[in-house]
Amino acid sequence: MRSAISKEACKLVCIIAEYGQSQIDILCDKLLSKQCLLKLINSATKIISENGHECVKSLLRNIRNFKVIPKIVDEASSKNTAVRQKISEYLCIVADIFEPQILEKYQIILEEAISFLICDANKE
Repeated sequence: MRSAISKEACKLVCIIAEYGQSQIDILCDKLLSKQCLLKLINSATKIISENGHECVKSLLRNIRNFKVIPKIVDEASSKNTAVRQKISEYLCIVADIFEPQILEKYQIILEEAISFLICDANKE
């Protein structure tokens, strides 16, 4: 039941993101947090995780709220391989859609995130 509700909620957010675009910046900021969608992508339930992942990608592509960049970067240090892979994909979307001057503003944290992502999470 929880998976079905999560799936439908993610679909709704994707539709809102596609048609609401800049009108839902505040909602996007709240949804892309450790307590919401970034928590879903870490779920052991594949349906929940994948729907959360698609929802995050939709929000990034449609809303283009640069305030979410630090939130995404914070998850780059996760030890979960699947989460790190998804964060890598989000950073590719960020690099593709945001203007260079916005990326320059976050250059230091983006470089740190990339370093985390290309290194072994379990190095000792």
